[in-house]
Amino acid sequence: MAIIEAPTLVSVIMSMLQAIEAVKIKTFPEWLPAARALTGGDSSPSATAVAAIHALALTEAAHSQHYGPYLADLAVAAFLGQPLAEDRFAPEIRANGLARLVAGSGQPVLVVTVAAAFSDDEEPTAIGAAQWICGRVGIGVWFVGKPLAATQDLLLMTAPPPPASRPPATRPPQSGSCNVVAPDRPAPTTGRPHPTSDSEQRLEAALQRCDWASGRAWNQTYRRGPLSNVIRVDLLWPHEKCVVEIDGADHRRSKKYLADRRRDVDLQLDGYAVLRFTNEQIRDDIGAVIIQIEHLVRARRGNTEAQHHVG
Repeated sequence: MAIIEAPTLVSVIMSMLQAIEAVKIKTFPEWLPAARALTGGDSSPSATAVAAIHALALTEAAHSQHYGPYLADLAVAAFLGQPLAEDRFAPEIRANGLARLVAGSGQPVLVVTVAAAFSDDEEPTAIGAAQWICGRVGIGVWFVGKPLAATQDLLLMTAPPPPASRPPATRPPQSGSCNVVAPDRPAPTTGRPHPTSDSEQRLEAALQRCDWASGRAWNQTYRRGPLSNVIRVDLLWPHEKCVVEIDGADHRRSKKYLADRRRDVDLQLDGYAVLRFTNEQIRDDIGAVIIQIEHLVRARRGNTEAQHHVG
């Protein structure tokens, strides 16, 4: 059971993931049978026993598709009877790990209690989080409490099989939906964030941990034709024709706002998709920003590949 109120997309996703993890913690060691001999004692867990649980989980992962660091940390948390630290793994890594743990267990359902303070404007956040959980973890999501007008009672979606490859053993970011790539294999990029822009630096640091973010280019110029004005874009995926703009407070002024709209229209007429984020969004909710960019890039990348295949 998860309870959500005043949500952001990442916070709702994390609440749902933690609720699923809580069930797995309670059912330990069913999903790690080799640990049964170390559980059930009345005394406080010793450091030796904790190390043994950790080693057993890593051994299990080495002979399966489980991601070792996540399985080991979840096993230790379950052994100690405490939740997994929220900032230990990014949502996508937790979801991939849970998808493997719930595989073959029928059609489990997560019951989500929506608080009365939950506004109608926040419904898309709840629905988006439920769809993300259904698709990544492979379980149903059932909303109870305050009705959500835009949803059916039960959301059941077919989950794709867990990916065969495992993410590397690096500490992931606190939020966002990124697969973490090894430090010695940074996501390819062209150009650099502006050295005086904290928002661009923050976003690039987050994107470096995302395997889907390759092919991006910072601070590029674009011109529709020889008689058109040059457009400088903050962040661009040229192949997918995705543009991300980061707006400071000056972009709210009338002239700047109108100029931005004209730029967006010019780009859209040439087939580009444009996302705009404020400095505050980058600073306060980078995880939600990353998720939105990922959805756009993956969707455009899929359409491009499909068109290439048809051609």
